[in-house]
Amino acid sequence: ARVKAPIGFGRGAATGGDAVNAGRYIRLAPEYDGGAMWTDPASGYTDVGEMTAGHDTGHNAYRWKTLESTVQEQTVVVEIPVPIGYTIWKNCGFWARVSGLGGAPHADTKVLLTDVEDSLGVITTLAPSVSSNSLTWAWNPFTMPGGTYTPGEFFKLYFRLRAHGVHTTIIDVCYLGELKMDAW
Repeated sequence: ARVKAPIGFGRGAATGGDAVNAGRYIRLAPEYDGGAMWTDPASGYTDVGEMTAGHDTGHNAYRWKTLESTVQEQTVVVEIPVPIGYTIWKNCGFWARVSGLGGAPHADTKVLLTDVEDSLGVITTLAPSVSSNSLTWAWNPFTMPGGTYTPGEFFKLYFRLRAHGVHTTIIDVCYLGELKMDAW
């Protein structure tokens, strides 16, 4: 089931006193406004674990961890209004990292951006998905797929946080941080 999460949506101000472009900058920090936690039954993964939001080494972040010995997945679906004046997406990306509590994380532990749903509800699966398994905070740029993005209407991004759990006494953790998109 899809559960709404209390998340904070923020649009940054335009730089250089450029009032014409104000509101075209999307800046989201967990907890994202318009976001929801969701378990995708079609993913093939279960979702036994703990999702929290907090601060980690200079970043606001969602934190997904599990004690299970198999990969566990939590999906964060972010619903965002298309800024008025939008014509093209630029400078899109998100911050993410993984860690292993007690050692190196399993290779399956990662943060992914897998799907984008446009304003008409058409879902595009990114191939390949944008994947991050960096041990330090890393910027992960992405290109928005073609589709219909109607100003004032909503679109969705699907982030999948996959943690492997306990493997030889190590608990893996995924962190999803700030999201940035510029609409021109």
